[in-house]
This record gives sequence, C-alpha cells and structure tokens, in this order.
Amino acid sequence: MPSVKWDGRAFYTQASLTRWLARSGTPYQIWANGHREGAAILAGKSVATAPTRVPARTLAATTIVTWDQIGFTKATSLRGHLESHHIDWNAFLVAHPTVVRAFGLASVHWDGRQFYTRKALATWLTRSGSSVSSWNANHATALAKIS
Repeated sequence: MPSVKWDGRAFYTQASLTRWLARSGTPYQIWANGHREGAAILAGKSVATAPTRVPARTLAATTIVTWDQIGFTKATSLRGHLESHHIDWNAFLVAHPTVVRAFGLASVHWDGRQFYTRKALATWLTRSGSSVSSWNANHATALAKIS
C-alpha cells in the first residue's frame, strides 16, 4: 500500500495524517498545499514527479531538534515524545534553553520563575495560594502566549 512518511510515522490515508496533524494544530489542507506529492499519494492520484506505484515516499521535513536519536520538526511532537516517557515539558524547557530558542517558544516570567505551560503556572499559583483565573484577570495576554 502506498504511504507517506512524516514526522517519523507512516501514514496510509488522508484521515490518519489529518488526525496526526490536528494534534499540532495544522490543518491538513495547509500541509497538503506544501506537500503536493504526499497529498497526491495519499489520495491515490498520479503525480508527474512521483510514480504512482512507489510503496512509500519520505517527505523532507527540516529537523529542528534531535532528542533520543529522533529528529523533531515541531515542538508538539517533541512534547508528546517526552510526555510519553513521563518527562515534564515545562521542566524540560527550563533545563534546555537551546530547545526553547530552536522552536521559538514563549514563556511567562513571574515571581522569579519561568513558565512555558499553563499547567505549570497553575500548579505554582495554587501552591502560592492564588488561582489561574485571578492571575489571568490581570495577565490574560501573557497567559495566551503559553501552551
């Protein structure tokens, strides 16, 4: 069966790739516009630059960060990989500023601490006797920057 390899996985249908892309917030049509060959293969259509009977095509994706000998093109993919190994994303980013710079991730600085995720900020606020809702009332713009 023809397939397309993307972000370290093989996809045999548009639906499976669409679900994978949705996790990172990328609409399939945006991806397909930038990867016409792969979209044609998944749609079962002929592409002038690709034989229709090729069993698999690997699409070029620029690796931004390599971790555990795996190349990652998106922060969301690296985050998923780390969390599947029970590694806290916020703590990882605090400890690896080069990863933050490579992906261009935003953070919130508050009370001498740096937060890359809402969950980490919420946990800290709760332990400090506050809440995200009260903090958000005065800092909504800052909160919107982090995941």
